[in-house]
Amino acid sequence: DLSGYDSYAFYAQACGNFTLKGTPIIADLVLKNIPCNIYAIKAGLFALFFATLLGIASLGSLFHAKKGWYAALFSFLAPVLFFHAIRLENDQLAYPILIWATYLFYKARITKNKKYDLYTLALLIFAAGFWQGAIYFIIAFALSSIILAIATIPTILLFGQQIITKTL
Repeated sequence: DLSGYDSYAFYAQACGNFTLKGTPIIADLVLKNIPCNIYAIKAGLFALFFATLLGIASLGSLFHAKKGWYAALFSFLAPVLFFHAIRLENDQLAYPILIWATYLFYKARITKNKKYDLYTLALLIFAAGFWQGAIYFIIAFALSSIILAIATIPTILLFGQQIITKTL
């Protein structure tokens, strides 16, 4: 039983030796189709980390055009973020998507353009296919967006029990 040892369980799943029950559907598809090679997996995780840093730089640039990229630099230099990013877990697959969803969410607030809320919602739903913790982003962002507030109702109806049991 590899419960509680996510990195080992997901690596075993990637190598076809283990099936982790409850893995979100998109994460399950990715894990079953990545090569069983630790170097290839680490290279992929580093690429996801780089995509996350690009999202953080873009997000920072929304708030300070000239120095916003410092946010990505400081994130890169934070050892806890880097070492967490290179562990094979399903949430690492969702992080870049969540950062870009956050970027679009704030871009919608700054530009007052509601189409960015729709893009945000699409990315959050996609991210939830990798990691169900993305559902919390929908709920949190619903406080500032009518589009996301409407999406929160079916989200709570569909995942409410899971949210409550996994949180407690």
